[in-house]
Amino acid sequence: MPQALTQDLRDEIQFHLARGDSTTFIHKATHVTRQQINRMRKKHLHFSDVTPALGTIGRPKVLSEYHAQELLGFLSQRFIAYQDDMIWFLYDEFDIVISQSTISRLLKQARYSRKVAQRVAAERDEKLRSEWERRLMG
Repeated sequence: MPQALTQDLRDEIQFHLARGDSTTFIHKATHVTRQQINRMRKKHLHFSDVTPALGTIGRPKVLSEYHAQELLGFLSQRFIAYQDDMIWFLYDEFDIVISQSTISRLLKQARYSRKVAQRVAAERDEKLRSEWERRLMG
């Protein structure tokens, strides 16, 4: 197994890849194997970075934790917003394009349900609350 590369060497290889230098040229300049350079070239093309992802498998998340919290804040103001509205909110506020399934997964992770949101919205509505209290005191 090849030895781990230093960060300075990775930065130098990334610089050469960004310039569009050939694998042979980078090999002669850095003395890194062609196979490692080709793997780094693939990473550079896909992720614009040659540093290996540590501890993560698969595609990086589209939504950061900050964006997820902002979306949940949006839902605390608009309880029964449709998922399409949530998609447009993220696009308008942060220029993030995401799919409906991403929204669905986020809501499931946050344990957000439409039924609970409607119940909370009804409790916050003053007219409905006063009507409920009047019927309760009945």
